[in-house]
Amino acid sequence: MSSLRLALAARYYHEFTSTNPERRKMWIAGATMIIYPNDTKDAIDLANPDIPLNSLLAKQITGSIRLAEITERSNCPPDDKFEAAWKAHRNDTDRLGHREAHVVLTTFDYRNQVFFLIPFTIHPQDLALIREHKLYEIVEKENSGPLFELNAALHREAQEGDNAKKWTCPLGENDKRYLRERATKRGALV
Repeated sequence: MSSLRLALAARYYHEFTSTNPERRKMWIAGATMIIYPNDTKDAIDLANPDIPLNSLLAKQITGSIRLAEITERSNCPPDDKFEAAWKAHRNDTDRLGHREAHVVLTTFDYRNQVFFLIPFTIHPQDLALIREHKLYEIVEKENSGPLFELNAALHREAQEGDNAKKWTCPLGENDKRYLRERATKRGALV
């Protein structure tokens, strides 16, 4: 989870290091989950507009969970469950003497549905690490920095972990369509 915490710190680096950062603000991030092909050739084929998508829809492709991006969602009105989770974590963080830290409630979404949420504490040390390695400059690049490290760990677990079969599943037609659309919009592999 440290890679995800660093990805969040990189995503919010400029907001958290501004001259007047809002430490008491309820920050909400959305981590978009996708099912990504385990086989590199399948990923390349899905991203290739020269290969008809219909020919890939019938093909059995096995994949595993990856995080496609982290987006800012603080301006969306939170529901009571979100607010209660953030407030409880913020209170615990304050009680432990970390008032200078920021709390980011992160939703994990698959196909526009929230599957679960986790609050993360972003400490000044995390921001210093982001500054030292200039990770804030690469956070906008696709599959880079801490998010790349996290996805690499997820991929390793899906391929080599003790319970590898639990980490894999077939891509459905909607997953394949989403990956093609995403590659077309970005002009690159997903």
